[in-house]
Amino acid sequence: DAYTVCVLGDGAYTGGMIHEALNNCRKKLRLIIVLNENEMSISKNIGRFAKELSHLRASTGYIKTKNVVSGALSHIPLIGKKMVASLIGFKQELKGAVYGSNLFESLGLFYLGPADGNDEAAVEKLLQDAKATNQSCIIHLKTKKGKGYPPAEATPVKYHGMPPASVAAPDPEPTFSQQMGHKLCVLAQKNEKICAITAAMADGTGLLQFRGMFPPRFFDVGIAEEHAVTFAAGLAANGYRPAVAIYSTFLQRSYDNIIHDVALQNLPVVFLIDRAGMNLADGPTHYGVFDVAFLSEIPNLRLYTPITLSALNSAMEEAFRAPCACAIRYPNGRENPRVVKEFYRDASAGISVRSNYLHGSPEEAETLDGVIVTHGRIVAEALAAADRLAGEGKRIGILLLEQLMPYRTVAQQVAPCLPQKACPVLFLEEEVRAGGMGMLLSWELRDAPVMQNKRVEVMGLENPFCVPAAGQSCWQAAGLDASAIAEKLNRALEECKK
Repeated sequence: DAYTVCVLGDGAYTGGMIHEALNNCRKKLRLIIVLNENEMSISKNIGRFAKELSHLRASTGYIKTKNVVSGALSHIPLIGKKMVASLIGFKQELKGAVYGSNLFESLGLFYLGPADGNDEAAVEKLLQDAKATNQSCIIHLKTKKGKGYPPAEATPVKYHGMPPASVAAPDPEPTFSQQMGHKLCVLAQKNEKICAITAAMADGTGLLQFRGMFPPRFFDVGIAEEHAVTFAAGLAANGYRPAVAIYSTFLQRSYDNIIHDVALQNLPVVFLIDRAGMNLADGPTHYGVFDVAFLSEIPNLRLYTPITLSALNSAMEEAFRAPCACAIRYPNGRENPRVVKEFYRDASAGISVRSNYLHGSPEEAETLDGVIVTHGRIVAEALAAADRLAGEGKRIGILLLEQLMPYRTVAQQVAPCLPQKACPVLFLEEEVRAGGMGMLLSWELRDAPVMQNKRVEVMGLENPFCVPAAGQSCWQAAGLDASAIAEKLNRALEECKK
């Protein structure tokens, strides 16, 4: 009597996996698919007759009668099964003539609905009816997103995901997503070939302004990241400059398309990778911690990692001038004022390696006891670790990378910034350690003369699915917080003395 129950949203139908799965469904699987439709109709049932027919087909009496009649007819010798098949064919033709074909029944699924998914009694009845069919079926429910909370009902996009409540006044500074959207509009005003593609995330990725200003050049492809990338490749092959705005965690779905459709053809697609790094509010499903490693394996790709708004602007300008594919990854939230103060005393654009210690002559580097080479938002933890060690009389400098790829080019810029003296160099990132920046950049630097007397350490994410405990930051949960960084450097300093 066991049934398998699958619950999915109508948004899933904009992607390919659901259609692959439906293609493999069989009538006798005893599978119940609960389709939760928030807004758009999947099956277009129009008119009173269609409504009544849907009610009839959803009723227990109809199902029981259908089972009894089919069972009785099928036992008639010689002609029974042919009669059942004929009746089924007649029913399908009648239904198709009245209100069009139903995709689910065409695939052999028994269709129940649509019904009010916010009505608990109605849903329970449909589940019982589904079991009574003794076959695979789909229950079509219509629900209201945010039901029961008026603000969420009025603005469901805004309340799709909410961080913990705060009593602080709203920050007037733009987020990285908002700044990206604004800068893209500025660039698009100057270049009519620039267009924007997103996968059902126009609001989250900051593209609402672009959609309003350039409707013909804006494309929302639904939850179909693979198609988004291949579509961008097609546009680029025809002379356009497409920007694909996708969260880091969802970019993983399109890896094959990035390699074969973009990189292999060396097409100038710009990937705007939002939510890079660890994101406390969304948890491990939305950590953007794999993209550095998997993008680092792709030839002919430039990878930028801006952590301030000015660096983001510069990266976008460079990317849209580049003759190859470029990826720009940036975190959720806003820029850190201390990072701006420490690393941007020289506001010159085009500097991909910034330090908080080379403000005068190169000899300043020789006063350091060690160096941290890092990128992204975790630089704040690096600064905090340096503060701790300063209290112990140890001076640690930090190199902040705005660009990672090509690694050889970045290595050539990092080497002159390092001290000539023997000291530890710690490569730090909040992305996965294996195949990440630390491993690859330290490898590119291995033969540089300045590295021959250095102790190299690499800190990165060992457990990409770690979940912070109550009161913990993501970095604490991952063992990448200021305390862990300071401890790592202290051990390295002791080793250098031996």
